[in-house]
Amino acid sequence: MPSSLTSPGSARLRARRNRPAVLVVASALAVSTFFIPTADAAPSDRSEARAALLEADLLSIDLADLITVESGTPSDPAERRATIDAALLDRAVALNLPALSVPLISDGDNEGLLYLGDGAAAGLLKGYAYAPNAATATAASGALTDAGAIDLAAGAGDGGVARLDLTGLTDQLGVDGLTDHLVDRLALELGALASSAHAQTGSAPTSDYLLAGAVLKLHSPAVAALGDELREAGESIETAVNATFGPGGALSQALAALDIAPVNLGLASLDFGSPQVSLTADLSGIFDDLLGSPLVGSNGVVVDLADGTISVDLATLAGGLNDLPANTQLLTTAQIGTILDSVSEVLDDAVTETVSSLVTRLGATQLEVTYTPALSGFLISGALQIKAAGTLAGFAGDGPAPLLTATGEVRVAGAPIALAGLLDLILAPVRATVLPAISPIAAGLLSPDAQLFQPLTTAVVGTLDALSPVLTPLLSRIVEVTVNSQSTASNGAFTVRALQVTLLPEMGAVVLPLAASTVRVAPAVITGIDPDHGPETGGTAITITGVGFTGATGVTIDGKPATDVVVVNDTTVTAVTPPGVVGPREVIVVLPGEDSAPGDFTYEPVVTPSPTATPSASGSPTASASASATPSQTASPTTHPSGSPSPGTGPSSGASGTPTQKPGGGVRPGVPSTGADGAAPVAAIALLAAAVGFALRRSRRIH
Repeated sequence: MPSSLTSPGSARLRARRNRPAVLVVASALAVSTFFIPTADAAPSDRSEARAALLEADLLSIDLADLITVESGTPSDPAERRATIDAALLDRAVALNLPALSVPLISDGDNEGLLYLGDGAAAGLLKGYAYAPNAATATAASGALTDAGAIDLAAGAGDGGVARLDLTGLTDQLGVDGLTDHLVDRLALELGALASSAHAQTGSAPTSDYLLAGAVLKLHSPAVAALGDELREAGESIETAVNATFGPGGALSQALAALDIAPVNLGLASLDFGSPQVSLTADLSGIFDDLLGSPLVGSNGVVVDLADGTISVDLATLAGGLNDLPANTQLLTTAQIGTILDSVSEVLDDAVTETVSSLVTRLGATQLEVTYTPALSGFLISGALQIKAAGTLAGFAGDGPAPLLTATGEVRVAGAPIALAGLLDLILAPVRATVLPAISPIAAGLLSPDAQLFQPLTTAVVGTLDALSPVLTPLLSRIVEVTVNSQSTASNGAFTVRALQVTLLPEMGAVVLPLAASTVRVAPAVITGIDPDHGPETGGTAITITGVGFTGATGVTIDGKPATDVVVVNDTTVTAVTPPGVVGPREVIVVLPGEDSAPGDFTYEPVVTPSPTATPSASGSPTASASASATPSQTASPTTHPSGSPSPGTGPSSGASGTPTQKPGGGVRPGVPSTGADGAAPVAAIALLAAAVGFALRRSRRIH
């Protein structure tokens, strides 16, 4: 398209102010035959405004413009608007980026690079351009109101989200096989975004932008596998606990090995024998909680162990996406390091919390140790059951003490005897031997540092060790993200982009500026200076006319500031000249943005005549003059007896160069003498008036 803003770099500049704005992220490369701009500015235009939802450069070759609208003075100064035609996007689905060999537009199924979501279909993606005159240009791109202003409300909703799918780019780097088990899907999800730019001759360009949201999402098979590993580790912990405290387990064996002496009840004796141990741990709910909802960490990092997704809210990571300085980089090496640290932190915290939950759950698990001692003695019969029951925490000494009971009966010659008085004797071995044997085993199990829980930590460390060395180089080689991208072209065009994404930056493959607004105006011009000359001593009141003077801060002549500067309006400035050097000098109107093109003011030399009069021999005054250039020259009179002029019809040719006074008051001018150096004295100029008067009077007498 015939626009001086079309060439790469010529329409990209740097703004000095930024402010939030909005636009639905819709990045889309497209061939220009599909997307016809509403207006084209001509290369000769003095001002231009251009809005492009997306501009794409492929190896520095302009690929396409999506939603491009232009206005320019004088070729087309009208307001121009455009709305993306969602139907045209469908026709672009088949287009491939030559440098990347991936589909340009995604339809959700074709693994294309750019998916626009519902924003295009809803008519949220627009462009606005207006350059009504040479001194004014306004452009806006993205989520705009019908009036062409940034639609701040568009950023408040959750609709219109677009996605930049970066997965296919791993093939271009030749690392897809290496990364498949670590990162097999990578995308940048974008919320509403927009930009606007305004330029006024004489002022610095201003710009607004808004990026409502940006989330980096990656899927890691390793992270998904971690979830499975943690669940398996939980199951192994449960199995190990039941094996330790269950029937025939390690605790049973340890208690059976205890040497408990028979208890003498007087008429009867108790032999404790081997106990029965009962405990059933159910830890499944804990891992359901761990894997059932995403883990929210610091710096905007969220890890979902259920499906292996890591999400990073770039707004949180960067401390906000709006009001950022021009050309702020996201996903820098430092930020990627922060992401990894946060992933490590959230997983470590998850393991710590899981272990804590396991300890709490296990501590609350009921343990029963039951003895059925053998009774012996003369005429002794009956059966007893001695039990220690409580929580593992209680057995470990970190909770309510286990409850000790003895039930059953003891008979002597068939007659029951009361056990109440014998309980202390019956339970004494349990207190003295059994409980102390159980306590350290239970306490060791309930320690967060127990070897039992080590598989959880091992699984996390293994995943992080595999992910860390890959994620940083992968992200930095696949994508660079710049917020509030601004640049200024050599022709003065200023461009702001809400977001600029560079794909495969090391290869320089594709640059995707999203929501780009470009403006250019004619510089301030001086068309006239009245008066355009004055004495070298300065002090000349001048009026400067032209265009673009609004906001002027001063006037300089040959680099020296003028005084009494008054900005009358956009086309007129008045000032008083400073002293200067003789000759033409450059006049410039000083402006906040680009200063005006220069005008000319000529300084002239100062000549100060000093006329004097001296008496002649006849008593009449003799005119004489001196000038600053020849102060010693004076006029002396010459009289003729007849009262007629001296010989010769013209002025005297005497060396004095002075007029000759005749009787009666007539004065005949002398002719400036020529000295030895051939230079005519400047004083002769001062006698011109006297010579003219003499000639006139003589003419009247002749006639």
